[in-house]
Amino acid sequence: MLCISSAYPCSRFINEIAHSATGIDIYPGATIGPSFFIDHGTGVVIGETAVIGQHVCVSGSDVGREEFPGG
Repeated sequence: MLCISSAYPCSRFINEIAHSATGIDIYPGATIGPSFFIDHGTGVVIGETAVIGQHVCVSGSDVGREEFPGG
């Protein structure tokens, strides 16, 4: 994973460019399997705690959101 290596600044830079072009936010710590597809991606957020398996289609949601006590 790029987030745990010295490539973290580079991975954040790539994330910012991709977000500007697509409106999709995928944090470098996310674990994503093969054949991952995002349908209608504007506003989709894949958090750093997300673990996405094989052959997954996501359509407009937050994945890997942390829950806080009382919220």
